[in-house]
Amino acid sequence: NSPVLVSVMLVVFKMAPFGFLLFCLPLFPDASVYFMPLIVALCIVSIVYNALIAYRAENIKELIAYSSISHLGVMILGIFSLNALGISGAVFYMFAHGIVTGALFLMVELLYQRYHTYDISFYHSLAKKAPLFSIFFMLILLASVSLPLTVSFVGEFLILLGIAKINLLYALLAGLVIILGAIYMFAVFRKIFFIQKQSFIESFSLRFREIVALVCIVVMIFGLGLMPNILLKPIQKDVDNLIKIMNIRAVEQNTLDFLSKIGEANVK
Repeated sequence: NSPVLVSVMLVVFKMAPFGFLLFCLPLFPDASVYFMPLIVALCIVSIVYNALIAYRAENIKELIAYSSISHLGVMILGIFSLNALGISGAVFYMFAHGIVTGALFLMVELLYQRYHTYDISFYHSLAKKAPLFSIFFMLILLASVSLPLTVSFVGEFLILLGIAKINLLYALLAGLVIILGAIYMFAVFRKIFFIQKQSFIESFSLRFREIVALVCIVVMIFGLGLMPNILLKPIQKDVDNLIKIMNIRAVEQNTLDFLSKIGEANVK
C-alpha cells in the first residue's frame, strides 16, 4: 500500500545480486561452488513462488512488485551458474530490470493519477479509452516478459545458456517458469485493456512530458535489445577478471575441477 514512488525502490533489490558478485564469489569461491546446487534450487523455488503470488494479485502494483522479486531469482540463478555466460547475463539483466520495472511502476502511477485506484478489477477497455497509453504499456510489457529484441531477452537468454552448462534440467525448469510468468502478465494485460464491462471508465490522453519520457524508455528497451554489445563488452571484461580471481583463490580441488569443467565462455 505504499506510494508508487516508494515501491519503485524495489529496483534496488538487484543490489543483493551485486553483493554476491562483489563479495561472495571472489572472496569465497569454494563455498560458492559447494552451495551452488542449493542456491540454484532456492532460486527456482523463489521464481515459482513469487510468480504464483503475482498471478493471484488483485492489485496491479502488487502484481508488478512480486513479478519483480521473481525476476530477482533469475538474476541470482545466472550468478551461480559460475561461468562467464551466466554471470554476464545476470549483470546485463540487472540493468534491464532497472529500466523495465521502473517503467512499469511509472505506467501504474500514470493510471493512478487518472483513476485513483490500483484495483485490477476496476480497469477495462483501456485500449479504446487510452490507445497511446496502451501501446506504450504493451511495449514495456514485452520487455518485462523478455520477448526477443528487447533488453530483458538478452540477459535471460544468456542466463539460461549459462545455467544449461551446469545442468540442462535447471535451465528447462527456469525457462518453463519464465514462460508461465509471461502468460499471467498477458492475462492481466487482457483484463485491463481489452475486456469490456458495463461500468463506465473515462478516456484520457498522455501529456507531452509523459510521452517524451516513455519514448526514451522504449528506445532504451529496444536499442539495447538490438545492440547489446554496448553493455556486454565492458561487462565481459570484468566477468573474465572475476572468474580468474575465483580460480586463483580457490583451495578445494573440487572447486578447481568444477571451474575448469565449466570453463570461460566468451559473450559474442
